[in-house]
Amino acid sequence: MELQKRYGDIAYCIFDTDADTSKQEQINTALSKTQKPNNIIELIPSNPCFEIWYKAHFTSSTKSYISNNELIKDLTRFIPNYQKNMDIYPLVFDKTNIAINNAIKMEEHHKKSNIEIYDVKANPSTQVYKIMKNIINIKQ
Repeated sequence: MELQKRYGDIAYCIFDTDADTSKQEQINTALSKTQKPNNIIELIPSNPCFEIWYKAHFTSSTKSYISNNELIKDLTRFIPNYQKNMDIYPLVFDKTNIAINNAIKMEEHHKKSNIEIYDVKANPSTQVYKIMKNIINIKQ
């Protein structure tokens, strides 16, 4: 069976921008392919990397990062000894609503600055909150 938008099917494509301006062309190409009628793919950028979603569980910030490593170093203030293969769910599961609100604040900050959320300049930001909001709505 094929996934279809009319049945509410959706696929998420999560990606890091890596604070790399040379990725903008790739992002624009992906956007042009996913912004068609009946498309089920939604792009979910995290800028500079997925760890900004983890950080959003603990604090709201608009601090821009020059690299993934800089963000990960900052994240260790909240999750000491953080490593990419670490199971952090027990540390963040009860903070999902905080993370959603903080991610929305980051997005609003960029909108006020006239920076599109799919622009590599939208640093920091994460759209992972959209997935979580959908999961929460499905569960209710």
